[in-house]
Amino acid sequence: MLAITVLIADRTYRLNIRRDEEEVVRKAAKMIEDKLNLYGNRYKVDKDERDKYLSMIALDLAVNFCKMDSEKDMEPMADKIKELNLELKKYLGI
Repeated sequence: MLAITVLIADRTYRLNIRRDEEEVVRKAAKMIEDKLNLYGNRYKVDKDERDKYLSMIALDLAVNFCKMDSEKDMEPMADKIKELNLELKKYLGI
């Protein structure tokens, strides 16, 4: 296990994670902080109130995750379509 500290909304969080997760956890924390800054700039929020947007950020990230999960489910179908397309090309001599 590895102990790391991440900063989100001007608060530090100490986490115990596996070493192979460090890059992903730090990247996720940066993504949250970047989105927090985006919302803060867009809606001109005082720095003291930035944590109020964490719910919207959580929703935004969850929506993106669900979209990716849905796209992943389409992958086998896309592979099958490619396979059928190749068979059609062979059949038609293209």
